[in-house]
Amino acid sequence: MCGVNRLAAISMCVAVALLGAKGIVLGQDSLWSLNRCIEYAGEHSLEIQAEDLKAKNAASQERQAEWAMAPSINASASQTFTFSDPVNVAGTGMVSKNLRTTSLSVGANMTLFDGLAKLRNIQYHRLVLQGQEASRANTLANIGLAVTEAYFNVVYQAELVRTQEEQVASSKEQVELGKWRVEAGAIPQGALYDLQAQLASDEQALVNAENALSTAQLTLEQTMNYVSDTPLRISRPAIDSASLPHVPTGGAIPIYEVAMQSYPSLQYSKALVTQQEKQIQIARSGYWPELSLSASYGSTAQFYMDQMHNPKSNPLLTQLKDNDGWNLQLSLTIPIFNGFSTYEGVVRAKIAHQESLVNLRKEEKALLKNIQTAYLDAVSSWRQLLAARNNVRAQGEAFRWAKEKIAVGAISAYDYNLAKTNSSKAQVTLLQATFNYLYKVKILDFYQGKEIVL
Repeated sequence: MCGVNRLAAISMCVAVALLGAKGIVLGQDSLWSLNRCIEYAGEHSLEIQAEDLKAKNAASQERQAEWAMAPSINASASQTFTFSDPVNVAGTGMVSKNLRTTSLSVGANMTLFDGLAKLRNIQYHRLVLQGQEASRANTLANIGLAVTEAYFNVVYQAELVRTQEEQVASSKEQVELGKWRVEAGAIPQGALYDLQAQLASDEQALVNAENALSTAQLTLEQTMNYVSDTPLRISRPAIDSASLPHVPTGGAIPIYEVAMQSYPSLQYSKALVTQQEKQIQIARSGYWPELSLSASYGSTAQFYMDQMHNPKSNPLLTQLKDNDGWNLQLSLTIPIFNGFSTYEGVVRAKIAHQESLVNLRKEEKALLKNIQTAYLDAVSSWRQLLAARNNVRAQGEAFRWAKEKIAVGAISAYDYNLAKTNSSKAQVTLLQATFNYLYKVKILDFYQGKEIVL
C-alpha cells in the first residue's frame, strides 16, 4: 500500500488544459498546453504501461473464473498392446494370445454446488479488476501532478527571465545615460562605474535565470519522458496577480469530505478492503459440501495380433458399436476434517481484511493531514502575496523617486543602484509569491476533483 504523498494528485481531473495561453516562443502550432503534456506523459509512461498489463492480467483472470462455472469436457483415446506366452491348443498347435485393444471415450464433469465458491471467485476477480482501474487512475493522477508542477516551474522561470531582461534593459539605459552625464561633467566617473557594476550584476542574474529555465525545461521533458529532436515549447498562461482565485472558505474539512469520494489512492484502498471481504466469503465456502455430476460415453475394440492362428476379429466400428456404454455419476463430498485448513484459511482472510482496513484508515488520516497542510500553505501563500504586493508598491515608489533624483544629480549612483536592486528583488519576490500561491490553490482544486483553469 503506497502512502499519500504531500502533493499527491487526487483524480484524473489533473489532465485539463490551461486556458488563455500565449507562447513563450513563436510558432503557435508547436505550443504544448498542460493538457497535452499530461496526455503525452501518460502515453509514454512505463508505470502506466505496467498498470495496463496488470489490468489485462486481471481481466484474463476474471474470464477464467467465469469459464470455471462451465462443465469440463474431455475426450480420450488409447491403444493398448498385451503380450502373453503362446498356448498349445489341441488341433491348432501353438496359438498366440497377443492382443491390441483400442479404447475411445468422451466425458464431462460439472460442479453443481461448492458453497458458492466459484461464484464468489468471479465476484472477487471483478473487484480486482475494478481495483486495478483505481490503481491506474492513481498512477496517472500522480504523473499528472508531477507534470503540472514541472509545467508551473517552467512558466515561472520564463517569467523570471522576462523580468531580468527588463532589469538588464533598464540598467543599460542608465549606463548610456551615465556615459552622457560623465562627458557632460554632471557626475563623476565613479558613478558610471557603479552603474556598470549594476548592469553586470543584472546580466549575471539574467544568466542564472536562463540556466534555471533550461533546468526546469529539462525537468519537464524528463517527467514527460519526452524524447525528440524538436524542442518542447509550452504555452504560457496570462496571469493577472490582481485577480487570482481565492482560498476556499470553510477550512480543510469540507475539502477532505469531497476528496473522500474521489481521491484515487483512497479509492484503491477501498477496493482492497472490498476484495478482502470477498476473500473471507470464498474461504468460508470450504465449510460446505461439494456436489458434482459427471457423465461419460466410451467403447473398446480388441484384435488378435496373430490372425493366422486366432479367430477373426470383428471390424473396428462393429466392436465399438457393440461394446459402447454410458456412465453417469453424482458425487457428494462432505468435509469432516481437513487438518483445520479451511478454518485457518478463514482466519488468514480475516487478518488480511483487518490489515486492509488499517491501511485504509492510514490513508484517510494521511489525506486529512495533507489537505490540512495544503490549506495552511495556501493561506500562508496568500498572506505572503499580499505582503509582496505592498513591498512592490513601496519599492517601486522608492525607485521612481531615485530615478528622478539621479537624473538631476541629487543622489549618488550607489543610492540609485540600491533602490533599483530593492525594486528588482521585490518584483521577483512578487512573481515567486504569485506562482506559489496559484499552485497552492490548484493543489486544493486537485483534492476536490476540479479542473485546472487559469
